[in-house]
Amino acid sequence: MISTTGRKAVRDASPRIEPARFPKDTEAVRALFREYESAAGVPACFQGFEHELAELPGVYEPPAGALLVARDAGGALVGCVALKPAGDGTAEIKRLFIRAPARGQGLGRRLALSALEAARSARYRRVVLETHGSMQAAQALLRELGFKPHGAKKKGGDAAVIRMALNLADTKPEG
Repeated sequence: MISTTGRKAVRDASPRIEPARFPKDTEAVRALFREYESAAGVPACFQGFEHELAELPGVYEPPAGALLVARDAGGALVGCVALKPAGDGTAEIKRLFIRAPARGQGLGRRLALSALEAARSARYRRVVLETHGSMQAAQALLRELGFKPHGAKKKGGDAAVIRMALNLADTKPEG
């Protein structure tokens, strides 16, 4: 985006969110997913993580799924979020992650809202996700967006895994 300030044109530096381009973005998305796994501090192998990486875009393939990335002004990927079918009109949000240098700019909110918009476009009625007990900022954002605890807590490594859900009919798209 380009905005003007007085007479001088200034390029908007906020990352743009768009669908990942496969096969071009495959390795960059794999790198983001690996960083996500490392940052979460919980081995993702129990979730079929290696298979997921090998099969990208796999379950995130449109139209039932989505894999959205945030690109900086130079085109590098600085964040991602994925959406996959979970059955019975429900989608699951996975892999919401922002690289450290891009944090603190509202990008997590923008990615989450983009995932919810993708879910609406795919005609899902409900969205579920799991987050870790140690991820307080993520939980606060999800509550702001209308997510509520859903189902029993389970243990995943050292941190409790918290399941959350949002009925899309209970919320209106932002923007």
